[in-house]
Amino acid sequence: MFDASRPADAVSALALLDEGFASRTELVAGIEASAQAIAWLQARQIDLVAELAERPEGEPGPPGPFTARELAALEIGPLLSLSSPVASDRVDLAVEWSGPRSAILAALRRGDLDWAKARALADAVAVLPPEIARRVEDAALVRAGQQTCAQLRASLRRLVARHDPLGAECRHQVQRAQRSVCLRPLDDGMAELLAVLPADVAVAAYGAVDALAKARRDTDDRGIGARRADALVELLLSASGATSAGLPAVLQVAVPAGTLLGLGDEPGWMPGYGPIPASMARDIARSATWQRILFDPASGAVLDVGATRHDPPAPLERFVRARDAMCRFPGCRAQARRCDLDHTAPYPHGPTNADNLHVLCRRHHRVKHEGGWRVQALPGNRLRWRSPTGAVYETEPPRLGGESCTIRGPSLTSSAQRE
Repeated sequence: MFDASRPADAVSALALLDEGFASRTELVAGIEASAQAIAWLQARQIDLVAELAERPEGEPGPPGPFTARELAALEIGPLLSLSSPVASDRVDLAVEWSGPRSAILAALRRGDLDWAKARALADAVAVLPPEIARRVEDAALVRAGQQTCAQLRASLRRLVARHDPLGAECRHQVQRAQRSVCLRPLDDGMAELLAVLPADVAVAAYGAVDALAKARRDTDDRGIGARRADALVELLLSASGATSAGLPAVLQVAVPAGTLLGLGDEPGWMPGYGPIPASMARDIARSATWQRILFDPASGAVLDVGATRHDPPAPLERFVRARDAMCRFPGCRAQARRCDLDHTAPYPHGPTNADNLHVLCRRHHRVKHEGGWRVQALPGNRLRWRSPTGAVYETEPPRLGGESCTIRGPSLTSSAQRE
């Protein structure tokens, strides 16, 4: 029924399959065929991205300081709703898979690997010298199709250690020097504090947290996970002389006036994180040094401030950064505090006011002026972007306490949206 050697035909057959009348055997065959078709389509997309990335710089837009790869990443980022780093990674990956890593792309095209396994294999061999990378790749591909992604990753770690022991030691020293801690927002007012550490130090640190949590099991009936989390916080904050009840941080929090006064439970907004529960916003107001932005939850509005000079006054700059929250290029999430203030219509032709000022990260600031992209301010603080190939996107700032700016488009099939 489904010919895996002809993925395009399999896609057509899948479209005609009526799951309500199909037998169990046909359903299973369709599931297998769809997995192979998806892999083939992903490989086909990689082919197209690689071709785009190899086209001469500036085609069809004007020449500029950006390479063909950078221009390709700028095109596919908004097109596929990818962040700038992910789009750049996708382009680099496409070029690599169409060249030195062509065996991975061939396995994806055949359906022997799915996307997650192909990425795992590519990431594992990316750090290896070419000859060793080929040996690890060949060895891994023998069994990769029958392994889960977790099993493949474990196999790859063993293969890399076996084939490149000296390189593994050198890479460990490099990674050890780059150890770090980062914060990742989660849902429901939670966040993940992630520390990337040498394995021996990480195991020892976890052991200390675990021991402290277990020592309290007779007096604390909560789950071990909650006790470990609180033990970690206690160890970290006690080292700085602080406690979880008296946070030393300086926080900027947007909070509805009704929430602050206890008259409502509209969520607050923490720049760099996102929406936070009303109870957390009130707790921050009580226990931390903070800056508050009071706003109407119905409109999210803050009073505008105008100016006739190029550099905006401090109140206007604070307003624009609070309003935009992040870079206004489609899909970019760079925080406003790290961005430039840009005149959408260049000064002095465009005024220095809130309607004509928007935040752009340094990369997308350059893209606007030197990368062939054009931008137009629309009512409601929306921005309309047009790429060098004619794809159109619109972004809007988030409501304070609401969602981040949205992407409208691209309307690639509409002649009204193309030049």
